[in-house]
Amino acid sequence: MKKLLQHNRGVKSDTLLDKIHCDSSALVKEINLMVECRTKWSITQEEMSWNCKVSLSTIKRFEAFKIDSLSLYMNYKQIFN
Repeated sequence: MKKLLQHNRGVKSDTLLDKIHCDSSALVKEINLMVECRTKWSITQEEMSWNCKVSLSTIKRFEAFKIDSLSLYMNYKQIFN
């Protein structure tokens, strides 16, 4: 899942994070399930970063819902579905 969100001085960075954590949408549940699969299959975040061709910090932020990335989402979906 290319970074869709970029730091914007006019928008609080924690606003999206708060909304996602309180949201029970199918997308959030699916991402959480894929992260759970990654850990159950003993795939490290570092290995995911190599596979998705992004930095380790990007994977960590994605899994913590601190960034929104369609390309990372699609990479995870391809691996775990």
